[in-house]
Amino acid sequence: SLRTMLLKGESTIDDPNLRAQVSGTASLSPGGSKAFSLQVRHINPSALHLSGKWPGQTFSFRADANLTGSRIENMNGSLNLTDFIQSQDGTPLYTLSGLHLTAANANGRHSLEMKSDFGFLSVDGIFDYRTLPQSVMGIILRKLPGLRAVAPSLARLGTTINSRNRFNIDADIHNTDF
Repeated sequence: SLRTMLLKGESTIDDPNLRAQVSGTASLSPGGSKAFSLQVRHINPSALHLSGKWPGQTFSFRADANLTGSRIENMNGSLNLTDFIQSQDGTPLYTLSGLHLTAANANGRHSLEMKSDFGFLSVDGIFDYRTLPQSVMGIILRKLPGLRAVAPSLARLGTTINSRNRFNIDADIHNTDF
């Protein structure tokens, strides 16, 4: 309601190529909280003409988000992806039990953390989210210059580095099955 500055809703789609339910609440006040839940029991992106990348493949997953903030630069909260399954003809091709992202921002510092079946990643410091991927690729390419020849598309990412980005990265990738 507009009186409480809160939107609340839910929707269900029951189609042969998409079975999903979404629900959520969102505060209309600046920087207010947002909470969403999405359960996709079955989606066939190729049949829906969303992508031709996975012909005949289907996906299912659950996603939950609890966030505050008015834009990504001041966003705090979490995003969880669970029970992800990619299948073809009923046979699972890839599964992911969970991927948990958390973001915190205070006093100009950002903290971003990812935990999943395949690893852990933590980024902490002063950085611009829009230029963070380029800065990370720039660091990697400076330390491993041979990657430029092997992966030219990645090399283009690392050409522009935001010199104001100052951050620490801790990463542990322990499963590369994907």
